[in-house]
Amino acid sequence: MNKKKKIILLIILILLILNITIMIDYQKSGKRRFDFEIKNFFIKLKEDNLEKDNIDILLKDYPQFLEIIKSAHIKIPILESLVPQGITMMGKNILISAYDFNMAKSSVIFVLNESGNVLNIISLNNKSHVGSIYYDEKRDFLWIPDDNGILNVYEAKDFLSKKNLNPIYQFKNISTGLLNYLDKKKNEIAYFTIYNDMLYIGSFSNHGKGKIKKYQIIESEEGLQLIFKKDYLSPILVQGMTFYNYNNEDYLILSSSYGQKNDSHLEIYQFVDSKKDITNMPRQKLTLPPMVEQITIFNDSLYILFESSASNYSDTLTKIEYICELNIEDLIRNFIESLKN
Repeated sequence: MNKKKKIILLIILILLILNITIMIDYQKSGKRRFDFEIKNFFIKLKEDNLEKDNIDILLKDYPQFLEIIKSAHIKIPILESLVPQGITMMGKNILISAYDFNMAKSSVIFVLNESGNVLNIISLNNKSHVGSIYYDEKRDFLWIPDDNGILNVYEAKDFLSKKNLNPIYQFKNISTGLLNYLDKKKNEIAYFTIYNDMLYIGSFSNHGKGKIKKYQIIESEEGLQLIFKKDYLSPILVQGMTFYNYNNEDYLILSSSYGQKNDSHLEIYQFVDSKKDITNMPRQKLTLPPMVEQITIFNDSLYILFESSASNYSDTLTKIEYICELNIEDLIRNFIESLKN
């Protein structure tokens, strides 16, 4: 037997051993690890950047957005009928939440490394819309929405290796009074963020203004608690929110979208906490392609996620399949200059 044949037989033997190991593990668990049939658990996504020429063509109708894109090299993971919704940064890792378009299977969390390779996929024990996800660096927690307007808190480190997780805290009824909570057929947390130990949780509205509720996060001997502080009126069609402090001033950034054929927007506000109506705060509006979802800030970059990458939205006019990174301070400076004009 020649050397080449020996190598081929050795590879086949290794693959057989791996397959047997997986089958034994499957039988021990008594159920599938995930709801989805994952042929390659460690999915390696394409690491090729969106070439400049491709960006120019794709975003020709969005010159302002094209001008401020810093990077777009991490491809959004897509599996079967999953629809990406939330994004957060956890050190060098990127976490993306997604729900099943058909609402037949559980929602999931993708864990990516800085190159865009999938390190882990966690199947949540719910079918939540998972409209947002937030890494709480101070406590090393991950905050993720559950069904029925519930907000769960998990140990963040568990997402790097474990497959089935249980929350360490669960907050119920914090969505009371939000439009999505009032609709029993769509009882979900649309978006939320944490800033300066305050939880801001909001509801999507396509008929007039929505609402954002503010809670203070308190740690005590009894554990984590949320204390309601106030609420705000929010703009229409909000999908995501985040805050940034620049030169000792707080700025609120909102993402808004509705439908596959309608433009999305990025709205920058000079945040004034004493004002109840956010739309009365100074703002600047930037036009983006359709179907923007959550936005998040890490270091000096704003990361934007589009759900148009989902297979169920393949006919979207401008399909964005990569996470888009913007320089947040350039964005804020442009906003400040616009206020002078």
